[in-house]
Amino acid sequence: MKTNSLYLLLFLAVSIASCSKAKIIPKPTLTGTWNLVRDSFAYNYPPIITNYIGVTGDYVNFKSNGIADVQEGQKMDTLAYKITSDSTVIFYNSYGIGSIYLIKPFTDHNATLTFSGYGAQPPSYESQMLILSR
Repeated sequence: MKTNSLYLLLFLAVSIASCSKAKIIPKPTLTGTWNLVRDSFAYNYPPIITNYIGVTGDYVNFKSNGIADVQEGQKMDTLAYKITSDSTVIFYNSYGIGSIYLIKPFTDHNATLTFSGYGAQPPSYESQMLILSR
């Protein structure tokens, strides 16, 4: 009987020790305000390439209600968005058409969002890269 009790105590001690060492690492979140570092856009028809470098005061504020406020230079915009996984977000235009952006890399302090796909009027093809930091 003493042997069984000893094994039970040893099992409990190992279980408690292993549980106390387990750390839950929270995943980064887009929610909140990010500094806009760069916004690059390319469109093939008609050919357009822009590479906006963010300045002090530029930001993207991802609100918890699915609205993102964007301040880029003198331009301000509001977009609907939906986070669909740990690595993707959909931005919706004013017509409700969504574009899927890949978020990679994605940390607590840096996020790069990229989109590549066909535009609303084929054969147009567009791509965008947003680099954010906080």
